[in-house]
Amino acid sequence: MSIVAVNNPQPQSLQLVESSNVSTATLMQTLRDPEALRVLKDVKCKGAKDEEFKAFIALCTTKKLNPFNNEIYFSAYGEGKYRKYFMMVGRHGALRIAERHSGFRGITSFEIREGDDFQFDPVNQKIIKHIPKVPKGKIIGAWAVAKRDGFDDALSVCWLDEFKKEKNPAWAEYTLDMILYKAETRVLRKLFSNEFEGLMLDNFPEKQERMSFEDSYHTPIAKIPSTDEFLADEEDEDEPEYISQAQLTRFHTLVNKYELDPNEVKQRLIDDGYIIDSSKQIQVQHYDRVCELLQELARQGA
Repeated sequence: MSIVAVNNPQPQSLQLVESSNVSTATLMQTLRDPEALRVLKDVKCKGAKDEEFKAFIALCTTKKLNPFNNEIYFSAYGEGKYRKYFMMVGRHGALRIAERHSGFRGITSFEIREGDDFQFDPVNQKIIKHIPKVPKGKIIGAWAVAKRDGFDDALSVCWLDEFKKEKNPAWAEYTLDMILYKAETRVLRKLFSNEFEGLMLDNFPEKQERMSFEDSYHTPIAKIPSTDEFLADEEDEDEPEYISQAQLTRFHTLVNKYELDPNEVKQRLIDDGYIIDSSKQIQVQHYDRVCELLQELARQGA
């Protein structure tokens, strides 16, 4: 067990557990310690409002995840009605959730590079073959497969052009880690979906020094916005984010691969409320579910 001693103006014994081997009982006890909570809020949850912090601790307790070693962490930005906060789980946290289940049989992952001979079957959730090219090409994606007794294997294939965030320097500096962690956390969420309720997935590699949410994605609000800026923000908030051309192309490729009737698929998406009259209206937040729907339609027609 790794223990970090925290100096306090008032002599007081405080132990913050930062090891992934800490017992659940010790973690729960630490999350009830007022001094530990004070340090957690000051160090790991800077800027958190009292009610936000209470919600965060409640989720840590419910999910039995350790915020001291970034299994779960808090992020927030903005103020007033423009404030948003998130509770995210990283790769260590996702593995912690999976490893609680005796039926978990591990996870395998690998990057995909330009020139690799890579084929996969999204319907049956299998890698058909992956023969890396030598010498290695540029990283274009990653795959991960997770196994659990009593369940079909889960597969996640992530393409770099869909997930890379240009404003986040970690994607440029830690490209391999980032895309592998993305594939791994997504496949674990797929296999243990009920355990991830209330949690967002983290895009950061745990071995990297954690940056603040503002440093990595957003510029903090430094002044009172003008009326025009407020109106612009409201328009941005209301405007949905649609899938990219690459995602749209892959969606239609799956429709053809599964030999589905495009008109029937379109009508199903309209009936389920994903689009109004065009597949271009599929929103990013619904993309994974829509692709899963294609798999379900293919199984029904088999």
